[in-house]
Amino acid sequence: MQNEDFKAFSELLDAAYDLLGKTPAARVISAGSKALFFNAVKHYSLEQVSGALAAHCREGTFTPVPNDIREQIEKREPVQWISADEAWAQVPKLETEPGILNQVTASALAAAAQFIDQPRPDMNAARMAFRAAYDRLVAQEKLANRPPRHWVSPGGTLEQQNEVREEGIRLGLLNSTWAPAAAPQLGHSNPPPGALEALVAFRPKTLPPPEAE
Repeated sequence: MQNEDFKAFSELLDAAYDLLGKTPAARVISAGSKALFFNAVKHYSLEQVSGALAAHCREGTFTPVPNDIREQIEKREPVQWISADEAWAQVPKLETEPGILNQVTASALAAAAQFIDQPRPDMNAARMAFRAAYDRLVAQEKLANRPPRHWVSPGGTLEQQNEVREEGIRLGLLNSTWAPAAAPQLGHSNPPPGALEALVAFRPKTLPPPEAE
């Protein structure tokens, strides 16, 4: 939301408090609290906040707080940020295998690379480094209201990449409008803006940066 949306936001919040407040005093939110509320959710659009407040009024029994808005919006996102352990299971660990990456997992792999790319890989340490980086970066993406943008990483055979792609479609992480590239070793998808930059620091033998078609 922009500052000019504050008036419309205030009216929506007043209506929610008037509907859900148990007492006359609870049906009113102070100007200071309203300003704090606005600042806590202003990274969402007015349409998102309006829909979240309407949903909370249908489902809730208490006056809303910013976290209620976040939860309602996240419930309606087509793709959610998954846990660090789930993300670790999706990403490729070797250059000979494909996997599903997004703007966060690509960066988190960079933190894990030092433990993977060595004569005796320490996969437990790599997983812990990945988890720490992933949780920190996902928190930043959520604050900025950015959903994950997934792509299939290079690596493996065309058949292996097709299998990964089909699983990504099944999970709702990838769309179905995709055709394999002429050179499978260069990857089979166009990473979203910023993907290549996210992988610049991660150049061990485990995973080369993706190439755009």
